[in-house]
Amino acid sequence: MPPRLRSALSAVLVALSCLLTPFGALAAWAAYGLTDSGRYVTTMAPLAADPAVRDVIADTVGTGILREVRVGRARIGGTRVDGVRMSATQGVMAPFVHDAMHSFTKTRAFRVAWDEGNRVTHDAVLRALEDEGAIRHGHRRPGPRHRQRQAPTRLREPAVGEQHPRPAHRGRGPARR
Repeated sequence: MPPRLRSALSAVLVALSCLLTPFGALAAWAAYGLTDSGRYVTTMAPLAADPAVRDVIADTVGTGILREVRVGRARIGGTRVDGVRMSATQGVMAPFVHDAMHSFTKTRAFRVAWDEGNRVTHDAVLRALEDEGAIRHGHRRPGPRHRQRQAPTRLREPAVGEQHPRPAHRGRGPARR
């Protein structure tokens, strides 16, 4: 091969590698960074301590709880709390429910639930993306690549002398003896 052709070919290959390197780095980041549930949960954990996030969660969950409160079979009254139509009972309960939710978001149990919720959500999104890709390409993968964690059975530390009751069984269905 003549030296001039060799130089031109090497220049083209160097330029091509320079153009493709960012795409390779992006692909590596997507494959190893985005699919790491532990890293995602660690990244999202500080949001559980953010007062604005806690307030939004407390208000949203509190309003959701109040929507489910019924008196008998029908809702009664017609007051509005935070723009949501509520019965008289719901209106009376609203401050207590919202205070309880704001108090809950300051506990360790909330942070554990936040972390586990983020882990489960991240794993579900990854499974959905993997299933979507497998379906689009005409095959199914045998299962998720990522290990699923079971939600913790104990959300708070026991008080001095207090013991948490242990579940009679693990798994689905009624306990068998």
